[in-house]
Amino acid sequence: MAVSTIVASAVTEKATNNWKPIMLTLGTVALLYYGPKYSRNVRAKNFANNNIGNPNAIAAAILDGSFTRLGYREGFLSVLMPEWDIAADEDAIYQVADSVTDVQAVAEAYNILTRGRVLLDDLKSGLATDEMKSFFNRIQSIGYNNSEEVFLIGAELYNAKKSRITLPQIEKNSKGEWVTTGELYGDFEPNDFVGEVFGSGVDSEGKTYYNIQWCTFFQWQWTYCGLKGRVYHDQVTNIKK
Repeated sequence: MAVSTIVASAVTEKATNNWKPIMLTLGTVALLYYGPKYSRNVRAKNFANNNIGNPNAIAAAILDGSFTRLGYREGFLSVLMPEWDIAADEDAIYQVADSVTDVQAVAEAYNILTRGRVLLDDLKSGLATDEMKSFFNRIQSIGYNNSEEVFLIGAELYNAKKSRITLPQIEKNSKGEWVTTGELYGDFEPNDFVGEVFGSGVDSEGKTYYNIQWCTFFQWQWTYCGLKGRVYHDQVTNIKK
């Protein structure tokens, strides 16, 4: 009986010793596979919690929502935009785009929040909707017009700034010159249509400006142009984003 016990014990110990390298290998493989994944998940969660209200992080989350076709009503990304419906809340996401300060910061936030995905690679697959394409174009906007192209008469201009612009009215003085008045032409949010060019000039500081107006077109081909205002070259673009 004692011999049998010794033999059984020896067999068990041998089997255990044979399994140790296998278990160690499996444990190492599991650690190598799941360890970085767990680390990325923790990093993404902490990043989201530490960047509530950060427009760069919110923009990254919105872009990820477009690629995955999902909202974030649940999960750690919900802390960045808990009450939004990405597909419907267009004004809110455009406000975020206009608040973005650094495209590279958005790309870095995207990489963290998506646990390693690269924004430029994902963009090659295309954004989900025209609204998302417009959203990303607004993110990339530098916030002013730095082109040397002079807009011609008849060009339709839009606010190129990432903030509201306030423009003055103009009127002709006794010499027939267009001059600014103390009246308001209008307040315009980013990407808003500001008017159609009917003249241009250069001020005493060498800055190019445009005289603009709002025109209404009627079915019988009669046009009425009402308020007239002035805007500077760096404030506008002829491309609607």
